[in-house]
Amino acid sequence: MRTHTQVLTLIAVLVWVLPLLLASSSPANGFAVSRQAETVEAPEKPHPGPKDIKEQVAIYVFLGWLWLSILVLIYVLRLKIRESDRLDNFAYFDTDKKTPPAQT
Repeated sequence: MRTHTQVLTLIAVLVWVLPLLLASSSPANGFAVSRQAETVEAPEKPHPGPKDIKEQVAIYVFLGWLWLSILVLIYVLRLKIRESDRLDNFAYFDTDKKTPPAQT
């Protein structure tokens, strides 16, 4: 029997790998190259990226908060799974347990 951690790890791997496999299998990434486009000189390409140090720091702060929130969510999910396992060990979720009669 697999533990919850192994199942969550498998799901996480599938979430990260499946889009990569789907993107690499598409033919030429959906772009068609024509002969006319090859003969025309291309203008200077803009270089993507932050323009100054303030934008660069903002990108790193955003990525830091993003990963921090992901780690906190994983931690909370692990706590919930542990609590569920603990209740399952006490047979809390069993339906065949006897309930005491209601007192009037």
